[in-house]
Amino acid sequence: MLTREQIQRADDKRLEPVPCPEWGGSLYVRNLSGEELSLWHDEMDKRKTGKQRRLASSRGLKGRLIVLAACDAEGRQVFSAEDADWLETKNAAVLNRLWEAACKLSGLGEDEQEQIAKNSDAAPS
Repeated sequence: MLTREQIQRADDKRLEPVPCPEWGGSLYVRNLSGEELSLWHDEMDKRKTGKQRRLASSRGLKGRLIVLAACDAEGRQVFSAEDADWLETKNAAVLNRLWEAACKLSGLGEDEQEQIAKNSDAAPS
């Protein structure tokens, strides 16, 4: 059985290079920490309720996840929170590759991915 100390010392970060030929190279994506994933879920939940949900839809959630997960070869973030909006204006094929890698590495299930995709396609009411 693992000890507390072994778990604390474990390097459980995973990085995966994602080809982005449309941008002229590759970008690394890393798994999110539990805290980062909780913050991302909080943002998703905020958008599901009330007037804020109607106004915001799920627009920007893919960009926000990519901002959190995209990194350099050492695992340092390459984007800041302010980059999520303009990032969403970039090529959807690249964004989808980055999104899928971030979801896989962070353990986001298919149900969550389908919910985001469905909400992103729906027009705000």
